[in-house]
Amino acid sequence: MAAADLDALLREAAEAGASDIHVAVEVPPVLRVDGVLRRCALPPVGVGEPEAVLARLASPEQVERLRQHGEVDFSYSLPGVGRFRVAAYRQRGSISLAMRPIPWKVPELADLGAPEQVAALARRTSGLVLVTGRAGSGKSTTAAAMVDLINRERSAHVITLEDPVEFLHRHRCSIVNQREIGVDSAGFAQALRAAARSNPDVLAVGDLRDAETAALALTAAGTGQFVLAAVRQPDAVAALEYIVGLFPGEQQAQVSWQLAAVLEGAIGQVLVRRVDGRGRVAAFEVLLATPAVRTLVREGKRQQIPALVRAGARHGMRTLEASWLELCGRGICSPDVSPPFPPPERGAVRSSVGLGSAHEEGGAPGGLGLPGGMRHL
Repeated sequence: MAAADLDALLREAAEAGASDIHVAVEVPPVLRVDGVLRRCALPPVGVGEPEAVLARLASPEQVERLRQHGEVDFSYSLPGVGRFRVAAYRQRGSISLAMRPIPWKVPELADLGAPEQVAALARRTSGLVLVTGRAGSGKSTTAAAMVDLINRERSAHVITLEDPVEFLHRHRCSIVNQREIGVDSAGFAQALRAAARSNPDVLAVGDLRDAETAALALTAAGTGQFVLAAVRQPDAVAALEYIVGLFPGEQQAQVSWQLAAVLEGAIGQVLVRRVDGRGRVAAFEVLLATPAVRTLVREGKRQQIPALVRAGARHGMRTLEASWLELCGRGICSPDVSPPFPPPERGAVRSSVGLGSAHEEGGAPGGLGLPGGMRHL
C-alpha cells in the first residue's frame, strides 16, 4: 500500500465517521461504520504491504517490539486528518493492523449524552470510580471526557496511564501528565508505583488488567487520591467481580472490604445505533456506592447489586436497560435496531416503550415485563 493510498484510507475513514480500520492481506481495507464492516474500493492488500504500512506508522522501537512479542499498540498522527490508535499483530505469518480514529478535541460529557451523575462522579476528590464496557463501547472516550472536566474545573495534578495515549489534554486549571505504557513506562503496575511518588491528585488508569495493578489502584484510592480506572467488562457488577477475581481466593474477602471502602461509583456503557442512521449513541449505566451497595460489595453479595440499581433511581442510579428505554422513548433508538441485549428479550422493550407485546413479536406470552428482567450486555 503506497503512502498516498494510506493517507487516502485514513481520510476516508475520518470522513465516514468510521470507528475502526482493518488492514489484512488478501482483502481490501475494511472500515467499521456504525458497527458494520464495509470494504473500501481499493485493491486487496498484498503480501508485505502491512509491513510497509507499519514501517511508516511506527518507530523502530515499536517495530522491534512487534518482532519480539507478536503485537504492539501505539498512536499515530496524520496532519490535517487526526490521530489514530494502532494495534499491529502477527497472524498466520503476516501482519494485520487495526486503527481507530481519535478526535483532536476531547468531547465534553454533555456531548456524549452522559447523565449528570457521571459529571458528579468526576468531581469526586478521592476514592475509586470505574468506567466499564466491552471493547469499542466508548469507555475510553467517556474517561477522557471526565479527565477533561477535572482539567477545566479543578486545580489538580492529573497523571494518566494509557496504552497507548489517545486524547491529548492541554494543561488548563490542572496539570495533566500523560504516560504511555510501553513507551514511558514498562507496564501499568510500574507506572502506578512511580505515580505514587509524583504527588498526584488524580490517577486515570487505562486498564486494570492484573492483580498488582488493581492492588496499587485500590491503595491509591484509599490514601487520598481520586482514581478513575477503566475495566473491560460489560457492566458494573461484572467489573466488580472481575477485580475481586484477579486475586487468589484467600485474599478475596480482604479485597472485597478494601473495594467497598474506596468505591465511589461505576459507569457502564454500550453503543447502540440511532434509528435515523446517523451513527451510534451511548446508553449509560450508573452505579453509586450507597451504604447498601457498599455492604453487598463487602459481603461478597455483588450479584444482588442490580436490584439496588433498579430501585435506586432516586439516588441517580440507572441500569443500561433503563437508559436504553429512555433513548427508545425519545425516538433516538428503536428496539428493532441493534438492541444491546439478546433478541429474545426485545419484546419486553417493545412493550415498555409502547411498541407492542412480546407475544405480538413472536416471543413468550406476557414477555419478560419490566427492564429488570433483562440481562446486562
